[in-house]
Amino acid sequence: TLSALQYDKINPRVFKDALERDLKTAKKNLRRLKQTTEEPTFTNTIEALEFLDQDLTTSWQVFEIYLELMN
Repeated sequence: TLSALQYDKINPRVFKDALERDLKTAKKNLRRLKQTTEEPTFTNTIEALEFLDQDLTTSWQVFEIYLELMN
């Protein structure tokens, strides 16, 4: 079930941890993509590039909304 985030109850320090974690994951995904020995296909190249930082993008979007709402 989806519900609206209660931005006024978010501790801003959680963003640093989330962004660092998601950046680390994105870098790991990029390394994995660069090291693959599979024959290049749309799925394992273009699509993989599109989604390798999906968590980081989501975290950043939530952070930007938080900044807008708190200013």
